[in-house]
Amino acid sequence: MKREDPFSATRVGIIEVGSHSVRFYVVDFKRDGSSTARETDSTLHRVGIAHPKADEVSELGRIVDGYHGRLIEFNCDHVMTYGTEVCRQISERQEYRLPAYLRALSPEEEARASWAAGFLTVGSLTGAGRFTIVDQGAGSTEICTSSWSDMKAGRIEFNRLDIGHQGIMEVFEYGSGYMKAIEEIKAIIARFSNKLIRHAATDKSEVCMLGSVATKIAWHKVRTRRDEKYNLYRVNGARLSVNDIFEFHAYFLALYRKDREQARIEIDARKGAEDEIERVLSNSVYLMLLAASLKHKAIRVSGFGTRHGMAFLALKGLGTAS
Repeated sequence: MKREDPFSATRVGIIEVGSHSVRFYVVDFKRDGSSTARETDSTLHRVGIAHPKADEVSELGRIVDGYHGRLIEFNCDHVMTYGTEVCRQISERQEYRLPAYLRALSPEEEARASWAAGFLTVGSLTGAGRFTIVDQGAGSTEICTSSWSDMKAGRIEFNRLDIGHQGIMEVFEYGSGYMKAIEEIKAIIARFSNKLIRHAATDKSEVCMLGSVATKIAWHKVRTRRDEKYNLYRVNGARLSVNDIFEFHAYFLALYRKDREQARIEIDARKGAEDEIERVLSNSVYLMLLAASLKHKAIRVSGFGTRHGMAFLALKGLGTAS
């Protein structure tokens, strides 16, 4: 793709392998600080994060190779190809091989990108206070907190909770074991109390949640009709009270018990996302209880993800390009 004026903007191309999908993202950052997405796309993959299979890994490689070939069309200044937890799991198994140009991010690198994504979401914050980012993935939850003063962040404190949406799905029950499952999720969160206390709310603090579960809850609140196409910019910065999350969960739990297929369609009707309703329904409880454990009565939601944070870090010379 020929660029009209390559000197007016810095173009960053990203391929991100997440827990459930491979995302393709090309963005132009202009000198005035604004940005324009030139191309976005995503493809669901079938790799099981706990027990990846050879055919699933091979299919993932083909998806990534296809996107990598497309990047050539865009004449990017920076190219970043990376994966999060699913790639970390695959890279630990000698029998599997990922494309050589695809790098598995460390949890610390992923956390820094999450922080940058949150920075982009709430860049209008003024004054001073504390800001916490919660990014829930399939295998873990990253939490980053930093002081905030006059649009500048202080030292970032990072903690990783070894529980993600996959683990929560496995303990959740929708029938007679429902209340027992709630208590088990509470117990899981309590195991990390020594880490969570470092990120607890203060007089002037906010928490922003990243990840597809949080964005689906926010989208359900801000959309005007059920068939409306998802728009991350409308989700970005959306404020949810703990009660909003509770009402979301109660509505979909009742619908799920009555008509699972209708609940699934309302949450995500895409082919390949058949278990999305269970993932969102179970993890809405987790996010609600996690927010309460952090002493926050409300959260903000970021429609941005790791790829947006990585693009920002590349622009600032703080990321790693392939």
